[in-house]
Amino acid sequence: MQGSPPTPSLHDSVVAGDLHTGDVIHHHHHYAAAPAPAPAQVAFTPATVVQHVAVPVVPSHRTVPVARMPGEKDILLSYIFWLFIGVFGGHRFYLNRPLSGVLFLVTFGFLGIGWLVDAALIPGMVEHSNMRAQHRILRAQARMPAR
Repeated sequence: MQGSPPTPSLHDSVVAGDLHTGDVIHHHHHYAAAPAPAPAQVAFTPATVVQHVAVPVVPSHRTVPVARMPGEKDILLSYIFWLFIGVFGGHRFYLNRPLSGVLFLVTFGFLGIGWLVDAALIPGMVEHSNMRAQHRILRAQARMPAR
């Protein structure tokens, strides 16, 4: 006899110290009493620490696209610019640093030394550029009248 598939229900189960309730896992950690303290110390008693972790219900065959804010820079694209046109300052122009981009352009990346140093500096430059873009957006939103 074929019927409709069973409907999912919330149930509780304890597996290896974890309590499963629907899509939330509660981790329970038990700590033993501390050894006898020195006279100036405070005595510890056994304690239970509960950690709640929400498990998202997303099918494993799908990926969730990452939304980018307008003006946000990509670290991979920055490294591609650094690799191919970095001695001419291409990655610095991309990251909204036109003055240092011009310096790189006329000095060929400070004769390649600055170009090599930038390999380590790019993550910070991308983060700084993205934070400035977020601040510009927030300032623009603050100036908009409320609806």
